[in-house]
Amino acid sequence: MSKQRESRNARLMRLLLLLLLLASLTTFPSGRAEAVADIVESVPFHPFTMDAGNGTCLGWTEPGDPPTETRNCDPVNLFFHGLTVSEVSSRLQLQGWGSGGFGSTQQLHFGDETLWDQDLQLYLNETSTLRYHIRLWDAPGAVVTTTLGAVHHESGLFIHTIDMSWEESEAFVAGQLCGGDLTCQSSQVLGWQETIQSADDDNDGDPTTWREWDNNRQVTVISFSQFDTPPSVSIGRSAADVVLSWPAVENAVNYQIYRDTAPYFTPGTPLAITPTTVFTDTGIVDAGLDHYYLVTAVDALDRASPPSNQVGQVSLAVLPDWNLLSWPVLPADTALDAVLGNQLYGTHSQETADRVLVWSGDSQSYEAAWYCGGPICESWGEPMANHWLAADNSQSTLTLEPDSGFWIQNRSGITETLAVVGDVAEGDRLVPVGQNWQMLGSAFPVAKPLDSANLPDTDSDSPDTADRVLYWDAASQRYRSAWYCGGSICAGWGEPWANHWLAQDYSPTDIVLEPGHGFRYQNRHDGFVWLNLGN
Repeated sequence: MSKQRESRNARLMRLLLLLLLLASLTTFPSGRAEAVADIVESVPFHPFTMDAGNGTCLGWTEPGDPPTETRNCDPVNLFFHGLTVSEVSSRLQLQGWGSGGFGSTQQLHFGDETLWDQDLQLYLNETSTLRYHIRLWDAPGAVVTTTLGAVHHESGLFIHTIDMSWEESEAFVAGQLCGGDLTCQSSQVLGWQETIQSADDDNDGDPTTWREWDNNRQVTVISFSQFDTPPSVSIGRSAADVVLSWPAVENAVNYQIYRDTAPYFTPGTPLAITPTTVFTDTGIVDAGLDHYYLVTAVDALDRASPPSNQVGQVSLAVLPDWNLLSWPVLPADTALDAVLGNQLYGTHSQETADRVLVWSGDSQSYEAAWYCGGPICESWGEPMANHWLAADNSQSTLTLEPDSGFWIQNRSGITETLAVVGDVAEGDRLVPVGQNWQMLGSAFPVAKPLDSANLPDTDSDSPDTADRVLYWDAASQRYRSAWYCGGSICAGWGEPWANHWLAQDYSPTDIVLEPGHGFRYQNRHDGFVWLNLGN
């Protein structure tokens, strides 16, 4: 029994010794004491590669419990922010680097005493005895994927000797990789690298050098360039097609087009993806709906830019007889021939053709234009056929500006459709409003109740003296009116009158400024600027 007990105890002792041996060989990535480290982009790292056995490196006692005897070898001089070791390797291999070569295994720690072997060594061989040599580490635990590198130039076949400044080698790699989707910038001076180098452990009498070669104690930070330039989109219309175009975005490999029937939408699933800078939405104007578009650029890393400016195509119903309209988008060209074109009814006589009336707030008068279309006008040719003409039959110079109302007289006898394309207004609109009668319109493609339109307060308690809005109903060919109840007397009345737009009978008005509808505004006070608030 005693021999069996002794044999069992011996086996337990051998097992315990084996576990202790395995523990001594295991690298623990965290939970160790802090060690000397510089920090770049929140990543701590020892400022020099370390090697316990390389006689050409400089002896170093790393503080710790117990201290670690090792050697400081190459300065860490490259910092790849956002790139894995594999990604860095792939980019270097495209520049001619490869694994053909040999070098010692070196180590780094990243804020504690744990030493991590290099993940990869690569070489760029110029001759059999001249080469660049880089070691790469994946920074463990970094919030953003980070690869650290130490590069030098060496000579020799079997015994390698540094033969170029650390700065030159660092700049060589930066020159190969930076540009396009990668940018380079120097970090701040690495405090610990400067301290160790200035201690002159290499005994060359020069604190600006390391192992006799210049080293400025900084790393080149190589990171992805910001991909944050949105496309600048223009919109046009060709018959029933909507055409989007934009200048190329630097480093973009394709573009995603988004479409929605509601303005101010959030992009979801792309309507289309194209490598070109033009997209045609075929036949969409005939679909009978309004459509709004955004474009994002996408780079080779599958990063999407912020969305472009929003553009839209809106269709307005033009009922028989008079219509008071305004633009719910911002056309690029507001000349009649550009923005209306041949969409409305034309004849050879201004007495029977569709007409446009544009109001001048200064002169308090209208100026008219009519559309010369149909076979007789076409027989006349230029400069009349298929153009908007003034009363004297010359080509009209009128424009239909956003934020303004204008009349269209539809003499065709049927409802017509007017399609307009342009930018979607997003920011606030500053609209000058002169005295007396003005023709206004909201340039936003959303409805605004009159109380929410931010038209200015006026001090009046009577529809006979207050500012007024006349809102045209094309179906009934009649106005609805509203006036603003403001000032001390209205304030005394309280709700629902004070500081509200009211109907003629003093009830709250139900007028809503619909997209594409203009209105007449009677300003009975001094001129002002209407701050039409953006979406």
